[in-house]
Amino acid sequence: MSWTKQDAKKLSDQILSFSKAPECEVALAETSLTHTRFAANEITTSGAARDLSVSITSRGEGKSGSVRVNDLDAEALRNAVALSEELMRSATPDPEFVEGLPPQAYPEIRSFHQETARAGALEHRPGVKAALDEARARSLTASGFSEAGATTSAIANKKGNFGFHEGSTASYSTTMRTVDGTGSGWAGFESPRFGDVTARRPLRRSGCRRPASTGSSVPRRRAAGTARRRGCRGGPRRPAARG
Repeated sequence: MSWTKQDAKKLSDQILSFSKAPECEVALAETSLTHTRFAANEITTSGAARDLSVSITSRGEGKSGSVRVNDLDAEALRNAVALSEELMRSATPDPEFVEGLPPQAYPEIRSFHQETARAGALEHRPGVKAALDEARARSLTASGFSEAGATTSAIANKKGNFGFHEGSTASYSTTMRTVDGTGSGWAGFESPRFGDVTARRPLRRSGCRRPASTGSSVPRRRAAGTARRRGCRGGPRRPAARG
């Protein structure tokens, strides 16, 4: 499933209705990820994963107890709340106990993009193919990772506080190596939008030239933005000076 703000509010209200403790806090999280990995100029793995968790914390008299479950059945949630209250009662008082927050005004952060959340193996393929084609054309060895994912999270408590956020992240990185292993280059890029993470950006920065016999190649200027890269390194080392 994929929670909307209304879904998250409805679920958190249901969980809080089971609570008998002075305070109860709920944290909801759902994460979906897809990836394609390649190494030695071949695709090695491609997969997808989805996970959800419901964290319930009961508080009272300076004590607290927490339970985490991934079952949304009403009876399972009721039992989880009861267990958190049992753990609370058996806990020792916490001298640093902090009460839950009253209603807060959380800013809306627009970091979710549907194209990223929907990206799968077919969407990862062009970026992976670009790296493999580049490596084979230049007699290099390529490896790397293309990943996309989305996270939905919410918090709520018995005092009426509620917060909701959804975000997405796409990332792409690749390493190019010379066949003889004397040089390599790495670059990566990350963005909330899958369309921003094109293979051309990392590939322009990860291309590796065979280093001269005097040492490593001259590093190129770092590009602006969130791209990261390492220049080529390798080649015979200079002998250490003797005294």
